Amino acid sequence: MVLINMKKIVILLLIISLSVTLFANSLPTGYLIESHTSYNGSINWTKQDVEVIGYGALIVSPDRPYFQAKLMAREAAKTDAYRNLAEMLKGIYVTSETTVLNFITENDFVRKKVEMFIQGAEIIEEKEIEGGGYAVKLRLALGGPKEGNIASVLLPEVAKNDSDVLTTKIQFGSNYEEKPTYQVPKSTSDVTGVIIDARNLEVRPAMSPKIFSSDGKEVFGPRYIDPYKNPDSPLVAYTRDLETARSLARVGENPVIINAIGVVGTNQSDVVIAKADADIIFDQNKLGGFLAEGRIVIIIK
Repeated sequence: MVLINMKKIVILLLIISLSVTLFANSLPTGYLIESHTSYNGSINWTKQDVEVIGYGALIVSPDRPYFQAKLMAREAAKTDAYRNLAEMLKGIYVTSETTVLNFITENDFVRKKVEMFIQGAEIIEEKEIEGGGYAVKLRLALGGPKEGNIASVLLPEVAKNDSDVLTTKIQFGSNYEEKPTYQVPKSTSDVTGVIIDARNLEVRPAMSPKIFSSDGKEVFGPRYIDPYKNPDSPLVAYTRDLETARSLARVGENPVIINAIGVVGTNQSDVVIAKADADIIFDQNKLGGFLAEGRIVIIIK
């Protein structure tokens, strides 16, 4: 029994060491992908989904033929993957003040819905691993057109308790200047979205961040979203570069590009822009209504 357990441990360690190359991903380098090695997972803040890998040891013995060992390894890998997904979700920032854990701890309805979404996560790939193991990869949508995503249950709860008051002092960037930075590719056309370049700041991604002007006025937040136009998607997407941000359909063909000048919030997820840039967004939104559709991308490093 001891020898079998030791063999199982060695196999699992070997499997996990191969996890980086086990399921190859060919995503653009400009996508913002946050790795969580403790849970063999990652959050894609550009595509707005979570992926995790679970592992199981495949051990054949005289009383456990190959087909039975494979089934047991697959079930162990699935259990490991669902556990990893549940644990990783808890730490995701929902707002600049809260995480998913805050919501599932304080609200039984939210907890049950999140548990349901976890159990319904899609198995997108699975395979037997050379050396005696099995791996299962899960994907769960944070947001998107389907109802089966985390945003569809969390964001309405965020909106219920939303406040347009700054919760912490603004941390301005080292080169902060109170001047307009906006650029519009086609000045003769209506603005179709907003791209905020915050690579000069320490901004952490969240499902429902806010945008404030330098005078403390809220420019964008949960209250601006029209649930009939954008019922499920997180409020913004994130990228690592401007080229990728401009390629996303959510900002349309003529987004206004603005530099962030500060960050605010306990989790440092809310961004601050110059008042002149905020005025541009308000004026253009009257024509295009892009805020209600959440047509915003934030670029962070």
